[in-house]
Amino acid sequence: MKRVLVANLGGIGDVLLSFPAFRLLRDSFSGVSFLGVSRTIPLVKNFFPEFEILRFPFSEFAPTPGNIFLFLKLLREIRGKNFDIFFNFQPIAGFFSQLPIYLIAKSSGAKILAGRRTEGRGKFFGVFVGEKLEEEKFEGEYNLELAEKVAGKKGDGNYRIEISGEIKRRSEKFNLPDERFVGICMGGMIEKQRWPAENYRKLIDRILKKTDYGILIVGGREEGGLDRSGGRIFDLRGGDVLDLFAVISKCEVFISNDTGPMHIACEQNKKVIALFREETYGHFAWKGK
Repeated sequence: MKRVLVANLGGIGDVLLSFPAFRLLRDSFSGVSFLGVSRTIPLVKNFFPEFEILRFPFSEFAPTPGNIFLFLKLLREIRGKNFDIFFNFQPIAGFFSQLPIYLIAKSSGAKILAGRRTEGRGKFFGVFVGEKLEEEKFEGEYNLELAEKVAGKKGDGNYRIEISGEIKRRSEKFNLPDERFVGICMGGMIEKQRWPAENYRKLIDRILKKTDYGILIVGGREEGGLDRSGGRIFDLRGGDVLDLFAVISKCEVFISNDTGPMHIACEQNKKVIALFREETYGHFAWKGK
């Protein structure tokens, strides 16, 4: 029996693009534990109920006294489980993202440490794939290649997701009229990656004027600038990641920045218009979409 710990401390898109690797690990090893943040844990619980769940105690590592205490508590919990293999399924962008992963990897007790050596960082990984942030390689391919190296066999490489009964049930609670919808999400955690709210407002007005589509506004409540509802506009921001799946399942077309909801729409095989800015296009653009 080999016990596996998989860490992915990224957002919704990072975890969704790990699904082919997750399936390979699930089918290759007898016990898999997932370490993630609060916003992605419901996603893994729904699609991989076999996984043991460990929660990273905050969204971003910051060396405050409270965070250090919670982090040390997590390391103690991990140390007590005696893992055989550790995976890090996320790029290492800098020192403060490398340090917690290094400490988690060492605390796991695993003899095999596998991860992505991003721009030379992550040299403590004994099994690794090289990574350059500007290369045109799809994000999910790194994690699948890494899982294949350790498992010794090929994964299916399938990023499509079937809508579960739980998500179908959630979609019914919105009581939407029977019409076609365009989904709009202006979110994204990184400000420089966002298309301005004013542009989205103008786009919504044009869609309403020139088509018979309704508009579903999705994302988090903290994403301001599109506070509109009434008529053919439905503001469905809020809820957890499975609510996002449910709302997006009602859309025929989805328009978004580079966000987790964009990846949800791609995995549901929707017609997607994705607005990329800065350097993220190569890693996160779905080829052929």
